[in-house]
Amino acid sequence: MSTFKNILIPAICLFPFGMESQSVGMSAPSKPKDDVPVIDTMFFDYYWKDLPSHVNASYYRVFKKAGTGYKVEDRFINHSIQMTAFSSIVEQPLYMSGKVIWYNHNGYVKQTSNFDNNRKKGKNVWYYKNGWDSTVAFYSASGSSQYSFIGTSPSENDHGANNIDADFIPYLKQGVPNLHDVVQSSIVIPASAKTKKFNVKTYIEFTVRIDGKVENAKVKKSSGDSSLDNEALRVVNALPLFMPAKKKGAKIPFVMIVPVTFIN
Repeated sequence: MSTFKNILIPAICLFPFGMESQSVGMSAPSKPKDDVPVIDTMFFDYYWKDLPSHVNASYYRVFKKAGTGYKVEDRFINHSIQMTAFSSIVEQPLYMSGKVIWYNHNGYVKQTSNFDNNRKKGKNVWYYKNGWDSTVAFYSASGSSQYSFIGTSPSENDHGANNIDADFIPYLKQGVPNLHDVVQSSIVIPASAKTKKFNVKTYIEFTVRIDGKVENAKVKKSSGDSSLDNEALRVVNALPLFMPAKKKGAKIPFVMIVPVTFIN
């Protein structure tokens, strides 16, 4: 049974459901608005298991009745927003309809999806940390999807179109850090480039095998500096295991592209 605690966190838990006002690349509010009251609060651990209180919680959920369902907002325990959605139930897992938005710890949009009877339908977008580069999936009525990469300028939009029909896209097996964060935190600026000033990207294409390992990494679009391109290749080849892509329950190889940003 889910545990409800009525207005356990005063003021800061007040419900700010306004997902239509959140723009991609813009930071979400650091705290909720003060004009809409909370109906209930629920607490969850890191694995989204119910908890009786905020002790040892990683997330909490606030919600209010709206028509035939609930406007739901999940937050990290530090009160930054994690997700907004409409659901017919409030227990985990939710049963969602309409637009759903997920956020990073820093409040930036990381994913938007559209749901119909708790199934993804239509456009689904995963945003990289800069808020613009993205991976886009279009989900059919059957649940299968087509993926493509969108870059920051029109000349980059033709790089990385996957055109692979899959039910699930690969994701890092280790969990919390997203792919972009893992890549960027692993970069070491080559000694030969340290005296230069630059803000450039290398786009690396690679395949996630059915065992979750990376192979066939190659430069899809160069930064213009071979030493930076080689560093991007090194980082991608050293990525930890992925959960592989799946189609109809079977694991399949999946081609991905990741932009690696170098700033000095």
